[in-house]
Amino acid sequence: MPKKMILSLFLSSLLLNFALGDQAAQKPTLNEINQEAETALDNGSISKAVALYENFLKDNPQNAEAMFYLAGIYGKAGNFEKEEDLCQKAIAIDPNSPDYYVNLGNAQAGLKKWTQAQQSFQTAYKLATEQKNKFCQIHASYSLSNYFLEIPEQNNAEAIRWSDTCIDHLPKSVVDGKGLFSGYLGEFRKNNQRLFWTYESATLNKAGALGNIMEFKKAKAILTDYIQKYPQSQNAQAMLHSMSKRS
Repeated sequence: MPKKMILSLFLSSLLLNFALGDQAAQKPTLNEINQEAETALDNGSISKAVALYENFLKDNPQNAEAMFYLAGIYGKAGNFEKEEDLCQKAIAIDPNSPDYYVNLGNAQAGLKKWTQAQQSFQTAYKLATEQKNKFCQIHASYSLSNYFLEIPEQNNAEAIRWSDTCIDHLPKSVVDGKGLFSGYLGEFRKNNQRLFWTYESATLNKAGALGNIMEFKKAKAILTDYIQKYPQSQNAQAMLHSMSKRS
């Protein structure tokens, strides 16, 4: 083969490799997709966030984490069938991620598949405990407290137990009303505000369950204690007012 032809083929191959390399470099990472999707959701564009993950999954069809994030968006939009399907696919790829089971349980609860939802939440809590995943222990135990309040055969004792479990996993500084020390649980975004939201919600779940079994004095004591720590909580104040009227 003539030297000029060999050189031409070599240069063509080199240019093709550069072009393919540029295309690969231009494909966004999952972290970049997460950031773009979060911005889209903050701006109220669910469809854009969905499209970002769906396009990413076309190139990365076995990325369970991307499926998990997409499932969460569908869940927020009320499409529990799609959320359940994506969570099941993510679990088939990575069966040891407790977060996936929490989302699956939320989808199943939304579909009123109560038995499956309980199993998913309990699997999430078991895996989180084995893995010492503090974030998911909080998330799964809170979901179980909600679950036992939502099921048709309401179980207030279990709702109280799981609310207590959730609160026990929260940072002591949050439960004591002293705020959150820097760097705790990096998984919680936006200055860890979700920790405070979870503490309030678990407290309301417990007080609500106590009210359901006519334990108004205990319920009011819990709410009063919470309001002393976080006086800005309108939800706790509203529930305390309601409990006072009921008792």
